[in-house]
Amino acid sequence: MTNQIVFILGAGPNIGHHAALSFKNRGYSVALAASSLRDGRNEEGILQIQLDLADTSALVKAFSKVRDAFGSPPSVVIYNGASRTVLDQADPLSSINEADVSRDMTVNAISPLIAAKCAVAGFGELPASSSKTFIHTGNKLNVSPRPPVLVFGMGKSAVAHAVVALTKAYGVRGYRFYFTDERLKDGTEAGLDRDGPAHGALYVKLAESSAQGPPLYTFVKGEGYRDFGEIDRSSA
Repeated sequence: MTNQIVFILGAGPNIGHHAALSFKNRGYSVALAASSLRDGRNEEGILQIQLDLADTSALVKAFSKVRDAFGSPPSVVIYNGASRTVLDQADPLSSINEADVSRDMTVNAISPLIAAKCAVAGFGELPASSSKTFIHTGNKLNVSPRPPVLVFGMGKSAVAHAVVALTKAYGVRGYRFYFTDERLKDGTEAGLDRDGPAHGALYVKLAESSAQGPPLYTFVKGEGYRDFGEIDRSSA
């Protein structure tokens, strides 16, 4: 495999960390971006970029930093960032304020779109053997709305829509897009118990697959893809 680059945005201690390990173990060059990181290389040679995902201009510049560091754009882009404001269960609109909504929608919907745009611009420069995959860490909120996370769910729903649309637009070029959603065996959301190593292993599998899988990729740890459409429709 030609040397490939994975860029993980929102590289936290669970899914982001394990995704980085999984790709590094497969020989990928790894770049991470998060507000908690300091710019530079860590002891393992991983490129770290300090980035607030609410700053779309800085997000675009981060892609340039990856290119400058490795001499090529990333072949795999993983958007793992999120911003969640919890609202009142019985009266969610009463607890909304404009600043929180603006930040949450930027991090959860606008920045993923900008990241996808930057990813696709880079994919066009890569050789045919490169992965050219964009993965968004999603959840069940696009099919299961909940009042306390009204705005968070709006962002996730927007990205789920975008992923399906982008698959239709760019699939002919061999570019792949995924919105992943870990579930328990009964179809309920994994929630805060989402498994980092399972995501890391899945993301490598999706990136190295030769064909586009289901863009809305619901999966169960240890089992892989499961179609929960019927369950989701009955519980909506």
